[in-house]
Amino acid sequence: MRRTGLWMLLLCIVLLPLLTLEVYRFVDGFQRWRHNREIKQGYVNEIERLSQEQQRLKEEIDKLKHNRLTQERLAREMGYVKPGETVYKIAPEAQALESPRTQGSDKLFEKKLEQKRVQGGGRPLEASTPKNAGSGIESTK
Repeated sequence: MRRTGLWMLLLCIVLLPLLTLEVYRFVDGFQRWRHNREIKQGYVNEIERLSQEQQRLKEEIDKLKHNRLTQERLAREMGYVKPGETVYKIAPEAQALESPRTQGSDKLFEKKLEQKRVQGGGRPLEASTPKNAGSGIESTK
């Protein structure tokens, strides 16, 4: 009976470290498996997102090839016009006021006004008076 207890003790001393090592390897392998599964899920999500983007781009290409309205809209955005069309460009108000063509025009206007005063005998010119104040139409005397 004593010998069986001794063999059991020896067996436990040898098997316990082996069992501990196997448990450690199992836990480490399990953690790697979980990590790789998360990476795979990220790739799956990325593939799904790219597939949706690819589908959207294919639809856009199809519209550009076959839809005349889309082609015309894109051409207009790029500045193209149809033959015979007249193009009108409207500058923003702040930009129009500060454009190089209008810089100094106030001084030019004042010079012309002064010249007319001198030519007219030094008397001030009469300002224009609106006839139809409500309609926004003005006339000069």
